[in-house]
Amino acid sequence: MDQLNEIQNLVEQGNDAFSAKAAELSDRLDQIETQMGRPGAPGVKAEESDPHSDAFSAWLRDPRNDTKRHALADVEAKQASGTSDAAGGFIVPELIARPLLMRARDANTLRPIVRRIEVASGDVILPLSNADATSGWAGETDTRTGTTEPTLTGPKPTFGTLYALVEATEELVTDAAFNVADWFTMEAGAALGEAEAIAMVSGNGTNKPTGILHTAPEAGADGSRTAGAFKYLPSGTADTLGADPSAVQDLLVNLVYDLKAQYRQAGRWLMNSATAGEVRKLKDADGRMLWSDGLGASEPARLLGFPVTLSEAMPSIGADAHPIAFGDFSRGYVLADRGGLRVTVDDNVTQPGRVRWYIRRRIGGIGYDTHAVRFAKCATS
Repeated sequence: MDQLNEIQNLVEQGNDAFSAKAAELSDRLDQIETQMGRPGAPGVKAEESDPHSDAFSAWLRDPRNDTKRHALADVEAKQASGTSDAAGGFIVPELIARPLLMRARDANTLRPIVRRIEVASGDVILPLSNADATSGWAGETDTRTGTTEPTLTGPKPTFGTLYALVEATEELVTDAAFNVADWFTMEAGAALGEAEAIAMVSGNGTNKPTGILHTAPEAGADGSRTAGAFKYLPSGTADTLGADPSAVQDLLVNLVYDLKAQYRQAGRWLMNSATAGEVRKLKDADGRMLWSDGLGASEPARLLGFPVTLSEAMPSIGADAHPIAFGDFSRGYVLADRGGLRVTVDDNVTQPGRVRWYIRRRIGGIGYDTHAVRFAKCATS
């Protein structure tokens, strides 16, 4: 009865009252949709989408479908991103590749701290000064004699195809409620990141990046070591970081101050979790911890005032191992990305009832400035 009376009153008041009431109802509807988080509602950002991503997701779900495969090939051709048949694979669209590579970065904590470059060819030489130029002083009217020009070396990244295989059951992939693109992003990113980290530390340079420890570190001074060899400082014991906590503390301090100042100002520590578990127990003479946790979730822990990066690709403490590194890794290592991610699908071919995605990317890497990083070695000398 109340609603009937309200309508009758609006009729008596005329069109202006109807318009005001309609606007009020529209505002209330907008508020409800915003609270429900509906795409397109005011205050709610619609999900990013583009034809390439939509076609790619559809193809992931049903790779044998000729219509979906051809639709993806047509989109790639129109976007000039390159195209191929299913045997050669398709390029992962940017909206999917971006979160995938972010997950790879999370799995490979080395990637954010090294120097990263994009290259169009695998034939890349990185010029590096040997810091052997000379200079001189002269009075106002003195004769200026010639100085020695700097010489250059050229570290060359070694390249390989980083790939990963992820799989799911056929039933799961065809389930309409299963977000195949998100699952693909999570699994592929983790697999690629872990493999990349291992290659950056210990890769032998054969069809993969050359790891920072591939050329064994040496004890010689800068300028006297084998090409590609970083410097190490011995722990004083054969298979530990030191005979006692004070010896370990001295080793850490020496690692910091053995570097030149221009490298030390951007210095950070690198070690795996097992080593960090030992180091964070250390205290100075006054009982204060050398290790301090970050103030926020995004803040790194610090050791002797310098940030710490943990990577499980680093060696553990043991005989002749190099479990701790310190330095400017943006100068110490170069990672080169060549081209985008490509994907090929194996749908029930090699393993009935399973769909497998083969993801790959060309990546290269090499130690760059061997003056920029120091390693601790578990050794007597």
